Amino acid sequence: NTVLDVGAGTGALCAALKEEGYNVTGVDAAEKMIKVAHRKTKKLNIQFDIGNALEGLPYQDNQFDIVIASYVAHGLKLDKRKKLYHEMARVANKKVII
Repeated sequence: NTVLDVGAGTGALCAALKEEGYNVTGVDAAEKMIKVAHRKTKKLNIQFDIGNALEGLPYQDNQFDIVIASYVAHGLKLDKRKKLYHEMARVANKKVII
């Protein structure tokens, strides 16, 4: 299964999912966080990209089986949450987990 972690941060969830056998991609709007994620998970061969769900994720429709956001939506106002949910649903083929 392919998994996208939106708001991947330092890559901790990506690493845990990769170790469970998932094909994982992490995306975060903060370039510094992506650099940390690369450094912390370099032996796991995880793809990390810079992207902002509120501006449109750099992926095709239905590209991932599962799209996850952990500790991302809680700080957003309702209109931005709706954008986040819509964009996650756009790139998800099977499930969205928040």
